[in-house]
Amino acid sequence: MQTAFSPLRGSVINHKRLAEHPPEKLISTRGCVIRVGRVRHLAQWIVFACSKCNLQKLVKQWQETYTLPKKCDVCGVSKFYPVLDSFCTKTVLCQIIRIQEPLNDDQVILCVVCF
Repeated sequence: MQTAFSPLRGSVINHKRLAEHPPEKLISTRGCVIRVGRVRHLAQWIVFACSKCNLQKLVKQWQETYTLPKKCDVCGVSKFYPVLDSFCTKTVLCQIIRIQEPLNDDQVILCVVCF
C-alpha cells in the first residue's frame, strides 16, 4: 500500500543536507522508509534533587546525553536523583526513521538516520 504525501512548506531536502536541520523541525524529503523505531520520550529538561538537602536544580539535557548537576550549591554534595514528576521536567516524543535515498543509474545506496 502506497500513500502519497505532499510536501509541507518549502522545498524537498536532499539527504546529504539533513544534518543541517535541527531534529525538532519537520522537513520534507524523498526516499523509501526501510526501518521505523519505537516512539520514546527524549528529555529536554530534568529536575534533580540533592540527596542530602533536597535542593532542586533544573538541568537542560542535550540530545540523548543524560546530564547531572556537578554539585549542590548549598551543601556541596555531588549525588542527585531525578524528579521526573515535576512540572518543570519536559520531554518530547522521539522516533528514529531510517530512509533509503531513491536510486538513479549512477547513485549508490545512502541510509540516513532521522530524529
